[in-house]
Amino acid sequence: MSDSFARRLADAARQWTSIDSVADLAREIAELAAAAIDGCAAGRISLARRDGQTPSVAYTEDGARRAGDLQRRFGEGPGSDALQSDAPVSAVDLEHESRWPTWAPRVVMGTGYHSVVSVRLYVGDRTLGVLELYGKGVDAFNAQALQEAELLAAQASSHLALIDLVQNLSTALSTRTVIGQAEGILMERYQLDAVRAFAMLRRVSQHTNTRLAEVAEELVETRRTPGAEA
Repeated sequence: MSDSFARRLADAARQWTSIDSVADLAREIAELAAAAIDGCAAGRISLARRDGQTPSVAYTEDGARRAGDLQRRFGEGPGSDALQSDAPVSAVDLEHESRWPTWAPRVVMGTGYHSVVSVRLYVGDRTLGVLELYGKGVDAFNAQALQEAELLAAQASSHLALIDLVQNLSTALSTRTVIGQAEGILMERYQLDAVRAFAMLRRVSQHTNTRLAEVAEELVETRRTPGAEA
């Protein structure tokens, strides 16, 4: 790892602490990869969803987005392999790459990329997504670039996981607050205690097949519950 890259990564990590959006942070990570890692023409971040899909959330040029879309379309590619690997997945010549016979030639033809490095983003046993680097030339990434990609992915993973945790906690707190407000409305309206008010919300949620939080939100906003007045 070069001293220049180490300094840029350290400076970026300090700035990332002020970012509170996963999408914004992903964009910063992809841009740093393209700017700071030798041979990288484009960077891409994809994040794993609960349904198993890994759509692109950030990319530095449209070719990287198209390469990611093709991986999802054909179900093959370095990003898919990297999700199952602790080590980077790379290719030095996509035009003659046998591991992804459908994806690789289409990427070369459609984007001009000939080299790729995919690194899993993860914390503990939780996979967050993939960082991908694309190069225009054959064998664009040397050993140092691979090391830097791993270091960037490790730093990025911890920051992405922290933002995701904060967002989830904020959502949970907001949901709990709304449910509490809805309980208060029912307690006052029907002279119920908190347990019975919550049970009423839950019954309406089950009866209308509506999320409990949505039932509470509608009650707070309109003063009436979905599908029932009481």
